[in-house]
Amino acid sequence: MIINYDTIYLEAKDIEKSRRFYEQLFELEAKDDFGEFGLVSLDIGNQGPKIILRHNNTDGTAQPTIWFKVDNVNKLYQKFSSAGLDVITEPFQVKNSWAMEFYDPAGNRLGITDCKINPPLGLLLYSLSLINRSTGMFWK
Repeated sequence: MIINYDTIYLEAKDIEKSRRFYEQLFELEAKDDFGEFGLVSLDIGNQGPKIILRHNNTDGTAQPTIWFKVDNVNKLYQKFSSAGLDVITEPFQVKNSWAMEFYDPAGNRLGITDCKINPPLGLLLYSLSLINRSTGMFWK
């Protein structure tokens, strides 16, 4: 069951240009900047969801990803697997929460999390956990 939106990930070929776009035209504030990992977190209102700009894909296959907050990632993973859903990542743990990504039948990239930690910190921890430390690229 979906509880709420969690994060909207948007790919950015030029992360500084994208950051200025959202800051200047939408008056969003960049709260966290992890430039060394190609991540900038922008607040929407006083609490989630957040937009996280990420510069990580050089092969042209990048697409926006929406994450939803759910009750139990592992339970949904079993349901998705039984239904033959195209799973991108099996559930992975970040601190005391679980997350995973998958494609819907139309090919949209989606993610779910049962985030149980402070949402602003949790979102960035999830983002940082997806980075392949050897290449600096996000999980595909």
